[in-house]
Amino acid sequence: MPLYEYVNKATGVRVSYYRPIAERDRPLLLEFERITVPSSVNVIGGAADPSQIQNTILKSYYKEECNAGSRFKSRFTKEQIKKAWSSES
Repeated sequence: MPLYEYVNKATGVRVSYYRPIAERDRPLLLEFERITVPSSVNVIGGAADPSQIQNTILKSYYKEECNAGSRFKSRFTKEQIKKAWSSES
């Protein structure tokens, strides 16, 4: 669930609150409204260094497997892939 920030119109106090996307614009209380540009942004669970070739390769394999499903066939054998990964480490 995303984290949203709200500000009290009268006092300027800011609070953060986890809410479903469908409820993000509903006020917490009458005097609070959602801030459309948050003070910080965090990404959890999907961060990978794009400069690392291993991350790019894994993402590409994942994308191909999602597109082709069980029909996905690599041009390389399992042994070739294992050998390539072991020499990278």
